[in-house]
Amino acid sequence: MREFKRGRNTISNWCTGKSFPSVPEVWRLAEMLGVEVGELYAVEDWAKHNEEKAPTE
Repeated sequence: MREFKRGRNTISNWCTGKSFPSVPEVWRLAEMLGVEVGELYAVEDWAKHNEEKAPTE
């Protein structure tokens, strides 16, 4: 990801949901990875991830 010019910590934060890339960054990532933008937003995976992080009562 060096050509993307983002640090390891930034990418890690995106992957763990601590922060998110900007819209232009998402478009560039999709282009670099050869995927559709929607594929970077796996809604089911995101929802599952947040359920796992949700506090239990």
